[in-house]
Amino acid sequence: MSVSPTLFGIALVRHLAPGVRLSRDEPEPADLAPVAGLDGGPTVYPVFGQLYMLDGYRDRHEQHPEFDIHFYSLRFAEAERVALAVEDGLVRYPVRVHVGEKVAVLDSAEVTTATREVPWDVDAGVTRFTGSYQLRTRS
Repeated sequence: MSVSPTLFGIALVRHLAPGVRLSRDEPEPADLAPVAGLDGGPTVYPVFGQLYMLDGYRDRHEQHPEFDIHFYSLRFAEAERVALAVEDGLVRYPVRVHVGEKVAVLDSAEVTTATREVPWDVDAGVTRFTGSYQLRTRS
């Protein structure tokens, strides 16, 4: 039995961007709220990720999902940093990730639309970066 492409995508992004909250849905305002730093440290501006499968196919041994991945933050630099780190990690395959009890491998990734800033019509104060990726995976 193979690994769900969506679960693989979520595990892969979590591996490449630890600490980023990830969902198939857009963020709620509370997801992007600044967090006061510990012991008087600097305020932290969280990054929220959204991942969904656009298309894909599979053959006997591999899956080929195509994902859109969005990153949202109240701070441009934070959203851009995470989006570029994930894109960079995707093209440095192979990458092995655990998905439940299984291990899945990213054998290759094609950047179909490079990471770029796009307006988010829900809230102009939020920065959104997005990219699209065709993956080749096996489990």
